[in-house]
Amino acid sequence: MIYIVLGMHKSGTTLVSQILHHSGIDMGGNFDESAGYKNNKYEWREPFVVNLDLLGADEEKYFSLDYYKAVQEKTPASIGKRMQDVAKQGAAKEGDWGFKEPLTCLTYSAWAENLPPHKLVGVYRSPSQVLKHYNADWKHPYLGFRALRAWSNYNQSMLAALRSRPEHSILVRYEELMSGHREFERLQSFCGRSLTDRRQSSEYHGRRESPLTTPLDIAMTAGSTPRPYRTLKELDEFRASQMVPDHSETE
Repeated sequence: MIYIVLGMHKSGTTLVSQILHHSGIDMGGNFDESAGYKNNKYEWREPFVVNLDLLGADEEKYFSLDYYKAVQEKTPASIGKRMQDVAKQGAAKEGDWGFKEPLTCLTYSAWAENLPPHKLVGVYRSPSQVLKHYNADWKHPYLGFRALRAWSNYNQSMLAALRSRPEHSILVRYEELMSGHREFERLQSFCGRSLTDRRQSSEYHGRRESPLTTPLDIAMTAGSTPRPYRTLKELDEFRASQMVPDHSETE
């Protein structure tokens, strides 16, 4: 089976990819395990390069917040062929494989046309916590706006992808994954295998809310971008719809 990890930058996709990779799902190989979590993104380079080309991005000048709109145009045949080549490379591996690359939230419709049957693992995190990772503050409010604009667009695109494959997708909330066992068990059940737990509490940063989030969320009512907190509500509702009630809490 192929597993594609979707999610906005700084939302926990690296951790999920790391968990899958160390549980026998090849997420790209050739990772430098000595580099540590912060310096090892568990990303397969080929999908990243394909995504850049599909979005018309120059790798040398690339900055994540510059690209936040989902691809709408028909996929060029040359790029479709490269996506199919990625699938062939993955199929040549032994067993299950996959890849994680945040831009795939924006390009998934093209990948869906060029990949064999696959599963989607979506990961999301509070927009306020993601905002803090971009070091936006009152002196740089536009940076905060750009981060939240990207967050909302990435997650809306991810939701569309997950909704297109309801029987073959799971949505995980990063904060819940880091603070308890239920999300880890949900992911384990979805993958149908025992997973190696790679969570480290020391790597769980950004618990405090950014004071910029609420005023920027309100300001977005004037634009075309869905308000982040409204998107967060949609994410929580979709995740809740996938969860089996925990009757042990009421027994």
